[in-house]
Order: sequence, then C-alpha cells, then structure tokens
Amino acid sequence: MKKQILLLLTTFTMFSQKYKIPNYYEFEREGKFGKVNYKGQIVIPAIYDSFGQDENGYFPAQLNGKYGVIDKNNKVIVPFKYDYVDHMKNDLVRVQLNEKYGWINLKNKVVIPIIYDSITLLNDGTFIASKNEKIGLIDKNGKVIIDYSTFGIGDAIQEIGYSENKIVFEKDGKSGFLDRQQKEIIAPKFDGAYSFHNNYAIAIVDKLYGIIDQSGKFVVDPTFTNIYYYKGFYETVKNKKKGYLNSDLKEILPTEYYEVEDFSEGLAVVEKDKKFGLINQNGEFIIPLIYDGAHECTEGLIAVLKNGYWGFVDPTNKTIIDFKFTGNVWPFKNGVAYYNKRGFSSMGKYNDEIVGLIDKKGEIILAPKYKEIGYLKNDGCLIAQKDGKDYLINLKGEEIFQLKDTELVPIMDSLN
Repeated sequence: MKKQILLLLTTFTMFSQKYKIPNYYEFEREGKFGKVNYKGQIVIPAIYDSFGQDENGYFPAQLNGKYGVIDKNNKVIVPFKYDYVDHMKNDLVRVQLNEKYGWINLKNKVVIPIIYDSITLLNDGTFIASKNEKIGLIDKNGKVIIDYSTFGIGDAIQEIGYSENKIVFEKDGKSGFLDRQQKEIIAPKFDGAYSFHNNYAIAIVDKLYGIIDQSGKFVVDPTFTNIYYYKGFYETVKNKKKGYLNSDLKEILPTEYYEVEDFSEGLAVVEKDKKFGLINQNGEFIIPLIYDGAHECTEGLIAVLKNGYWGFVDPTNKTIIDFKFTGNVWPFKNGVAYYNKRGFSSMGKYNDEIVGLIDKKGEIILAPKYKEIGYLKNDGCLIAQKDGKDYLINLKGEEIFQLKDTELVPIMDSLN
C-alpha cells in the first residue's frame, strides 16, 4: 500500500479528552469476533475478522479480507467491497479503495470522491484532504473551499476547522488566519496559532505564548511558556508555574502555582508548596491550601488527602466520607468512585494493580481485586480486567461475559 501522506497540522491538543461509554463490546471465539450488549447478550455473532470504532449502532467490520459496515442487527449497510474502512463520524464513513481515500454515507452513496491520498472530517463539518502532495479544504458537498495549489505539504490548515469564521493556516513556516472566502485576514506572522474563542486566540512568537484579538494584535503579551484554553478559561504557564485568566483576559489566579486543574462544577484544584486547595471561577479559595492531595469536584464531592488517608468533602469543606482510605481514590462518577487499595499515600505516586469501587456512603461495593475497571452503565454494568482478561461484570462482581482485549477507560474518565 502506498504510504499515506502525513498532513502536518498546526493543531495542538488543548482540550481534555472525553470518553463515550459504549453500548456494545467485542468478544472473540475461535479467532473470529462478534459483539455483545452491556447485558452480555450476543447481538452480532462471532463471524468477523475485525471491527472498527462503532457509531450510533453501526459497526465498520472486516469479512474475508474486505471491509464494510453492519448495523446492530447484523444487517449489511455498506457492502464488503472496500480495502479499508477506518473511521465513522456523523453517519459518514471514511473508506479506502485502490490506495485512495474518500467518504460515503450509510446508503453507500459517495459524498467525497475516493480520489485523495488522505482525508479527515473536521469538527466544523468540512474536510481536510491531501492530493499529489498538496492539501486543501473541502465542504460537505465536495466543493473545494481552499485550493490545493495554495498550500504545500509542509504547510497546514488547522484540524479543528473554522472557528468564528476563521481558520488557522500555515505558509512558509508562519501561521495566520483566513476567512471562509480564503481572504487573508491576519497575515502569517506567528510561529503557531490556535482557533479563536470569544474573539481571542492564542499565538506563539519566539517560542513564547500570548493572546491576540481579531486584528492580530497581542492583547496579552507573549511572555508565557504555554497557554491552554478550556471552556472559557486560559491556563498560563511561566517558569514552571501556572495561573488562570478568565474569558475577559482578567487574571483570576497569578502564575505562581505548581499545578492548576480544569474547572469542574465551578471549582478548580490548585497546588502550591505541596499543599492543595480549590478555587472558584473568581479565583477565590473555597477550600484553603491545607490538603496533601485533591481531585476534581464531581457530583458535589471532592476527594482530598490528609495525614496519609483519603476522604471526601463537599464544597464547604465539610467532611462527607471519613478519611479512611489508603492508596488512592478518584472522583465520583455515576454514584461510585474508583478505589485503589495498594500504593503510596501521595498524589501521583500509587500502584493501581488492584482496584475496586466505593459508594457515596464510603462503603466498599466492589472489593479491590481488579487490574482495571471502566465503563459504568446506569444499571450497574462494568468492564473489569482480571488475570489478563476483560469481563463484563455487575456490581456484585459476577462475571457476565468474557470480552476481547479492551482499551479500558477508568470510571474516573467515563461519561454518561
């Protein structure tokens, strides 16, 4: 297979990754693969060579060396005629045929012709594609928005696509911004740039980060070694210390803390001089810097470490679950918290070889005996790893079904 051209994107990962809890899980029998639902019921028999990432009950699959798409009833939606089917998004499917890529819909109708060396669906619904070592941007109807002759393979268009009707582009090693008519609205003069949010964007000059307005003028001087944007706040980094600006670029926390976490339920964990506390979105300390460790606030509870033991307090710093857990505990999700019995009683230094679950009464509901636990469903269904194997289990620890090797997402990272 011809080596796929790598698009050199000017994107930097600025957002915390979120995980979608699956409704279906892969299992293996005699070298073939199928799917079960979260109750352990077989919905797709083990007749396929492999599966891709499913979306909305549709599954890219391989059968007899060719790729297609089936639904949750094992009905063929896209025929098994492609050399590869590697991605689904917004009910569209990226396919490969004769070493070229394109996109089709679930009616097997070609949306983007299968003529590109590589092509990716962006967050705003447009596509970034490469062809003959040039790259460009295509809309959902296949119309070229940014011509391939404009940018060489060493230049780039930002992966996130358009934001506030602007898109980052790179030319001759410098980043600037275009509008939807390909008009250059901010000249490529930065060493790097991010998408606009609320009229501001992060830009880089001489390896230092600042924030520009829509004219390209710095409104926060490039004096920081890094700046991260997340949900209306800017985390600033300088001399290995961190702080916060709000969406109006007002400093709410000076850049003098060893660690600052993202806001969760209106509160953020901060660390200074090896002590942890929590601030609100005005930068006011709601919980003072008195703890030896802390995790984000979820479901109204905050895991904090004191004198070698973990417990949980509420946002008023009232103890809700006594300080009795050694090792480590993690934030509550879906009414339970991930509990590691073994390990060191300090932030970031613990052994997660054996884990279990606790409830909001502080009682152990699943004994710590698993290597990993993830994907909690509302009815109490989990995936757990034990003795090198993955199982679908319930909160009683009963094994419902043995699965194929799974990339487990711990409960602390799972979402409904």
